[in-house]
Amino acid sequence: MEASVLKADKIRKKYMSEKGFSVTAIEDFSLSISENEFVSILGPSGCGKSTFLRMVAGLENGNEGSLTYKDKIIKKQHPEIGMVFQDYSLLPWRTVLDNVVLGLEFEGINKKMRYEEGLKYLKIVGLENFSQAYPYELSGGMQQRVAMVRSLVKKPSLLLMDEPFGALDAHTRMILQKELLDIWEKDKKTILFVTHSVDEAIYLSDRVIVMSGSPGTVKEVIPIELPRPRDRGDASYGKLLSLLIRMLGEEYNKVKPA
Repeated sequence: MEASVLKADKIRKKYMSEKGFSVTAIEDFSLSISENEFVSILGPSGCGKSTFLRMVAGLENGNEGSLTYKDKIIKKQHPEIGMVFQDYSLLPWRTVLDNVVLGLEFEGINKKMRYEEGLKYLKIVGLENFSQAYPYELSGGMQQRVAMVRSLVKKPSLLLMDEPFGALDAHTRMILQKELLDIWEKDKKTILFVTHSVDEAIYLSDRVIVMSGSPGTVKEVIPIELPRPRDRGDASYGKLLSLLIRMLGEEYNKVKPA
């Protein structure tokens, strides 16, 4: 296995609710991710999946424990760490290409170079002919491709994805899953992916981290050792699906009102 690039050691994250109560989102959360791994996090709503991702992105800080990237404590946003959110967050007054190269523009990359780089990545996802379109002219799946490319164009070593395909229809979702895997296998990035979909986690991942209900911690780590490309009709795939659904069901039942 490759060297670890991301380590979380006994992370604890608390925040104050709107009513002034202290809420623990994550407790005793430990995780190690190796270089070039594709790791998904599954867990019930409110277990702290997105909170943890935001901490890795440097957008939030923990209260206890340590969180390191390449053995350095994460205190703020890191140039090697990119993030794709569930909502597309595209600027409506900018064209597709200008949305894609926004980060490169902030870095001071000259216009010619950033446009060349942006068009190269748009071509990878089949959107080069829409470079001068505006977000409102695109379907949801196309907008999510743009959001994904906007993170990829900065060439992050670690890509964080927070339910990026959650709002899409099933067919578009499967297409983007395949495109994401194509990019990952070509560029060999490390990807940490949050999802509510058991099927998506199995189809994409090397390992699946199953979180407990709130406060979230690691319930179990499930290696996905199926060959790629994966066959959803395979019996082994079905067994993993049943196992993960049962694990999630146990956590949902714990928080289910009596």
